[in-house]
Amino acid sequence: MKRHVPAIRRPARDSGVEGFAIANPRSVSLVLALLFCLASALGAQEVGGIRGTVYDEDFEREVTLVDVQVLILETGEKTKTNEDGNFVFGQVKPGAYTLVFSKPGFTRKLVSNVIVSTGRMTEIDAGLSGEFTPMEEFVVRDLELGGGSEIALLNLRIESPSLIDSIGKDLMSQAGASDAAEALTLVSGTTVEGGKYAVVRGLPDRYVNSQLNGVRLPTADADKRAVQLDQFPAALIESIQVSKTFTPDQQGDA
Repeated sequence: MKRHVPAIRRPARDSGVEGFAIANPRSVSLVLALLFCLASALGAQEVGGIRGTVYDEDFEREVTLVDVQVLILETGEKTKTNEDGNFVFGQVKPGAYTLVFSKPGFTRKLVSNVIVSTGRMTEIDAGLSGEFTPMEEFVVRDLELGGGSEIALLNLRIESPSLIDSIGKDLMSQAGASDAAEALTLVSGTTVEGGKYAVVRGLPDRYVNSQLNGVRLPTADADKRAVQLDQFPAALIESIQVSKTFTPDQQGDA
């Protein structure tokens, strides 16, 4: 004979709400997780964004600019354009903003009243033009070397506003000079130190400026600024001109 055992109903756990029992505590965690994800999704929809491209206006917007700094003036947030000239701000609260575009060598540009809406990307393209500094007129004149003949060099010395002495290839050949240093010893008021450094009117080599066809020559000696003139064969030289006075068209440290 089977005995009938009455079912015993357990009292509900104290949950702060009378008559409410929690069957599975994990269900509460699941509900809270879902609520958190929902709140995050709603929060993400409360922002927008700004994106666009920066062009070079001097090339009719056919060339984009790299490393242009884009600044949101109201928030201080910054970014730079990539190799394609594009930029993006992904998290911007809705509102009206001012964008500042800047890059060295280009004119700074300001774009105001950029409207950002919730859940949307605002497209803003900007063009920067090159920044140029106005300068005074610069006149380029033909370089007058004077020629290698003694007559041409004599005329050059007569017309020159400064005291110039010179020697041509004909006289260098007759004197048997093998290089520029030896040829320089034929010019009055000029000597050579160490067989290669020019000394003009008693001034040491540190005060002498050497030029080739009007272009200043660099030195091969790390301890001196003077040029080693024995490196230049006399056969390649048309003339050597020595200016013994300073004029405004010369180098300032000569």
